[in-house]
Amino acid sequence: MLALVLAAGPTAAWANDSLDPSPEQLPNAIKVKGPRPKSNPDALPPAATSLPADLNNLAAPAPLALPTNPAQVRIVDYRPLRLREVERLIEVNSPQLKAIASQVEQAKSNLRAQISAWYPTLSLSTGSFPSRSYGSRTQNYGSEAITPNNPYDANAYKTQTQTYGAIAALNFNWDLINPQRVPQIAAARDQFEKAKNQYLITLRELRLQAASAYFLLQNADDQVRIGKSAVQSSSVNLRDARARLQAGVATKLDVMEAETQLARDQQKLTEGLLQQSLARRDLARLLDLPQNTTPTAADPSTLLGVWQPSLQESIVAAYAFREELSNLILDVSIANSNANSRPW
Repeated sequence: MLALVLAAGPTAAWANDSLDPSPEQLPNAIKVKGPRPKSNPDALPPAATSLPADLNNLAAPAPLALPTNPAQVRIVDYRPLRLREVERLIEVNSPQLKAIASQVEQAKSNLRAQISAWYPTLSLSTGSFPSRSYGSRTQNYGSEAITPNNPYDANAYKTQTQTYGAIAALNFNWDLINPQRVPQIAAARDQFEKAKNQYLITLRELRLQAASAYFLLQNADDQVRIGKSAVQSSSVNLRDARARLQAGVATKLDVMEAETQLARDQQKLTEGLLQQSLARRDLARLLDLPQNTTPTAADPSTLLGVWQPSLQESIVAAYAFREELSNLILDVSIANSNANSRPW
């Protein structure tokens, strides 16, 4: 009996002294967000639908616009833009956002069409409307017989008739019992919510892309500014080195080092100008600006804010404000509704 206690004692102590934390059961996403989550349009400020008067000339070109001569794509306008103007331009000009908005309207119309299945329908069908027919007949009133010498009957005459008519049918239909109606409406409703979520996702991504492209342009502008200052400073150093060489207080090695530094700074400035040009055209493509317009950054590089929440709070917020997770739950609900609407 004592041996049994000694054998069981260390095992129980080892189980109690384990350093591994007990597994925590995470809540299910469907329990947190619900089986059919609804989109929250207040999560983001609504997208702009029109441009102010000072930005009207920056409206997107017509769809499928195709330049046919070099003058149409030659850059003639360098337009300084602020960050808020960039965000407004991408909301109004983006063809991707317009396509998603059209899909939302399509899903809304489909939902209305499915809800209309609860109401009766009245249909009118017509055939041969209007119709008109012709006919003729011969009548004979007399006692004289038709002979070879008298092939025509003097008392016979022909009559012509005209008939007008129409065929119409009025049908009244009301499906009082239709087991497929409820799941079909539920699936259409989930499709509508999914389309609205996709619109919010696209709007957030476009605003993020516009801000990122604008910050990259600001960075490229700063690199060009730094490169120009470096080239100017290297030019002054080279001039001083040559002057000291003529005065006999410097060597040719000092002049060569100054020339090398100037060439290195000029190369960096050329690379900065290249990155600046690419950043400008990338922002123009993202904003869908006219072909002959290139944007420039009007706002200086400043600190816009500091992210205060901790890493753990950021992770929880990322799960809470991600419409992609709601769309996955809606996909499950749509699949269940479609399965229930199938005839067995």
